[in-house]
Amino acid sequence: MLNEYILVESHHNPHNNKLFRYVGGNKPFRPVTHPSLRWNLGARNPQQLMALDALFDPSIEFVTLLGPAGTGKTFLALLAGLHQVIMDDGFQKMMVSRPVVPLGPDIGYLPGDLQEKMHSWMQPIYDNLDVILHASTPQESHHKKHTMSEEVYHDEEGKRKGKKHHGHKKEKQHNFSFNSVEDLVSQDRLALEAITYMRGRSIPYQFILIDEVQNLSPHEAKTIVSRVGQGSKIVLCGDPYQIDSPYMDFSSNGLVVASDKFKGQDLFATVYLECSERSRLSELASKLL
Repeated sequence: MLNEYILVESHHNPHNNKLFRYVGGNKPFRPVTHPSLRWNLGARNPQQLMALDALFDPSIEFVTLLGPAGTGKTFLALLAGLHQVIMDDGFQKMMVSRPVVPLGPDIGYLPGDLQEKMHSWMQPIYDNLDVILHASTPQESHHKKHTMSEEVYHDEEGKRKGKKHHGHKKEKQHNFSFNSVEDLVSQDRLALEAITYMRGRSIPYQFILIDEVQNLSPHEAKTIVSRVGQGSKIVLCGDPYQIDSPYMDFSSNGLVVASDKFKGQDLFATVYLECSERSRLSELASKLL
């Protein structure tokens, strides 16, 4: 199947592995290496490397990331989107949205304008963005950069490639002038929007991230994906095992239905992330509860 990932592992050492993506044609299997990032962040396991490969590939316009809590779905999508907007100029801006579906009983009316109301629902997005922006500041010592790079999952070829372009990375970092999420919003590089107002829109030249899509119906997911305009890329993230809407289950939610319907299309890729990188407690909670 097109854009399916194949992980080849050693029987004796699972860390000795090689990752490929099936692309068809005369050379059907393309080796997957870590993208050249100018920030001290990256994949920590093979599944996260698959996700970054799909997120940074301009030929893939639609990506779905599925997996339990703490596996890095939202973080990786935000990292790829911001990097391509700010550092690569691949998109004019990044748009982020998520369903307004509470985990438990709703606390009722929220005061303020739309942006103030959205802040509470977008708090998980702000948390991830703060981590990315902190790591992307140029005032990092060389020693710290070396330490962080050891945590990134890639092969030896990827490491050598990163070192070759190290000087170019430093040169580009001088153009980075964002110190907070508010800076990104005020300079029109980031938009945090409500899904409610997406019907009828056409969204060109943007990196679009929709989080918690397991709480959307297939019709709502279709409405959102069909808003994607020329030069845009859309990413749907979510955990189909954590559905807060009482009207959907694992197989009937918009995230799973969209992933199943688009499988095999050349502009689509889906990745299931299974390893929690948040904490051991978070991983156990996902498995046991």
